Amino acid sequence: MLLKAVGERPGVRVVRTGNATTNAPMLKINRELGFKPHMTRKDWQIDLEQLVGFLRGYPASTSV
Repeated sequence: MLLKAVGERPGVRVVRTGNATTNAPMLKINRELGFKPHMTRKDWQIDLEQLVGFLRGYPASTSV
């Protein structure tokens, strides 16, 4: 895909890609291609009822 991008857009000098930090095989490929970390992001999940309880000031259940 990178060869296609360079072939179709020879002026391109920067390519960004992204994947989970837990995806070791893809991270290895990206490093071997010369990619370097640009930014990180954290995603959080919460059950809606827990969130509503928290926002109302009630203790949220700690069970998972």
